[in-house]
Amino acid sequence: MKKIFLLATVAMCALASMATDYTGNLKVTVNGTTEQQNATITLDPNSGKYNLLLKNFVYKVGSTTKNIGNIAVDGIAAFNAGVTTMFYASANVNIAAGDAAGVSTWIGPQLGAVPVKVVGRIQDGYVAIDLDMQLQEAVAAQFNNVGDHFQIPNSDFEGWAASSGEPDHWHGFKSAIGTFAGMAQGKLGSSTDVRPGTNGTKSAVITAGDVWGITNNGTMTNGLLKAGNMSASSPDNHSEMDKSSTRTDSNGDPFYTALYAAPDAIQLWLKCSQASGQYANVSAIAFDGTYYQDPEDKTYTNVAAKAQDKQVERGDWRLLNIPFDYASYASNNAAAQAILVTFSTNSTPGGGASGDKVWIDDLELVYHANVTDFTCQGATIEGFDANTHEYNFTWENEAAPVAGDYNLTVDGKSAVQAVNVEETENGYRVVAIATSGDLMTANAYVINYEVPSTLIPGDVNNDGEVDVRDITALIDIIMNSIDSPLADVNADGDIDVRDITALIDIIMNN
Repeated sequence: MKKIFLLATVAMCALASMATDYTGNLKVTVNGTTEQQNATITLDPNSGKYNLLLKNFVYKVGSTTKNIGNIAVDGIAAFNAGVTTMFYASANVNIAAGDAAGVSTWIGPQLGAVPVKVVGRIQDGYVAIDLDMQLQEAVAAQFNNVGDHFQIPNSDFEGWAASSGEPDHWHGFKSAIGTFAGMAQGKLGSSTDVRPGTNGTKSAVITAGDVWGITNNGTMTNGLLKAGNMSASSPDNHSEMDKSSTRTDSNGDPFYTALYAAPDAIQLWLKCSQASGQYANVSAIAFDGTYYQDPEDKTYTNVAAKAQDKQVERGDWRLLNIPFDYASYASNNAAAQAILVTFSTNSTPGGGASGDKVWIDDLELVYHANVTDFTCQGATIEGFDANTHEYNFTWENEAAPVAGDYNLTVDGKSAVQAVNVEETENGYRVVAIATSGDLMTANAYVINYEVPSTLIPGDVNNDGEVDVRDITALIDIIMNSIDSPLADVNADGDIDVRDITALIDIIMNN
């Protein structure tokens, strides 16, 4: 029975340490130009560290394709911040030839040891890794398999459900509920009028309608619309969201969007066409997932934060960045576990006029990890600047640095930080990393501490004195071809009779 238990334990440990392949998007930036490609990165846990492998790495410089090869970085230090694991490495790496079909020549093996810096983070199977490499040119590569996990799906409005005529995961009056849902004339549709600089081909356009002389504001939400009252100002006309609801739209999507981290802002491109003096409305509510409606019909205590702009003026495409206000709702102690976003052609219910339009494109939830201070035992690191990520100091204390003495001040509601201390050949390296809630941003700060050498020149036997016993030790080292850096007295890289001469000279002139 004990043998069976032992075998099971060994098997579980083996599984826990198995290498994992992560497939996702690799964004490669060279000389200011960025390209996207699919890639697979392998992470192999190894005694509390990671071995990383990026196979068959290829990138372009202009019209030239450069086949680099397999980039492997071993023994990467890993450290935790709650459920997020971070890792960091800075090393010179020899690149091996790849094995991709159709490639006969790989550049990597010809480059020798190249500097590679790795900053990675993992959470619940989602991975983001930054690699900065000095190849034939400086190359920055960011890998991630995050997708839209921390975003609202279809926020570029490129996907449209044919059955409803509404954008996937977004809703207008066609999918609304309520007594007057069938009468609402506000429209939601696809438009080829897209924001400047996008690679997309579609945006969402909402249009105000008119019923019996009453303006129906054009409205779009990721929740569920309700048209429950003839009076435009009635709170029974609203968007709503409830994680307990099993209702889905005609595309099978729920009227609910979960949050897995607290965003700092909502950013989107918007264009308005409406009467002068009228304002469109943008509203984003982060709440705990229990029932919530916008506009409110009562005071809700499940709100974590709001990001709203109720005075969006008419005009051409512009980028809006609206911060979430957490402070005003802190007393609710509500977790940001869901998000309800609503757009309306007019901030006033029933305001504006039929035909008012608002276009929406490329919406994004923004997560910060901005570092404003780096301290040791409460005092700012000498010469700290947020844009300087590496520092070199001398360590003169007898005890090693302690990770708990170091702290980053980070601007980011769901940002996390972790600190790691490791020994180096010349002393210690302190690495502090701040990571945004969506894993996509990581700011790493490194302090290299050099420990002054306590070796005495000529002290071959390392007993604290330089005397004839060191000559005896040096002769023994030379005669037996022993590798000892202490024996290279004249520091010429060789251990030979010239070191004996140098040692005698030290003794005679001491």
